[in-house]
Amino acid sequence: MSEEQTQLFPPNGFQILLSRFDSLDARMDSFEKRMDSFDARLACLEDAFDRRLVETRPIWETVLSRLDVIDKRLDGVETRLHGVAKRLDGVAKRLDLVETRLDAVGARLEKVENGIERLDLRVDRLEEEYRDLNRKVGVFVKDVVRFHDFREDTEERLRRLENPATN
Repeated sequence: MSEEQTQLFPPNGFQILLSRFDSLDARMDSFEKRMDSFDARLACLEDAFDRRLVETRPIWETVLSRLDVIDKRLDGVETRLHGVAKRLDGVAKRLDLVETRLDAVGARLEKVENGIERLDLRVDRLEEEYRDLNRKVGVFVKDVVRFHDFREDTEERLRRLENPATN
């Protein structure tokens, strides 16, 4: 049985296999050279990275320490801002109370203004009545003066009539 299988094998089959192995070997050599090239390039990159890391490490350490300081300061700012927000809430509540009180004062002021308007009307009427009364008093005084003059004149006449000889 084994003889039959080898007979099926072509006469130059061994040569074909060897040439294929040689081809694979050449390709493997080429692949290994490329891998060596990649390895060398990767080593160069690693060296450059390590150099950069060494160069930038103090910078990053400084940046990180500054970030820590900034973080602490931001915590302080947040705390203060929270306090300011609470105070603003208190101010807003107080402002609401002031607005409520101002509304009440406004209502009272409106009532006062209405009262002043009524007082103005009353003062206007009183002034008119005063002018009228003043006019009437003026007429009355004139009448009293005339009556006084009339009385004196009448008394003078009566005296003349009673004492005709003194005339």
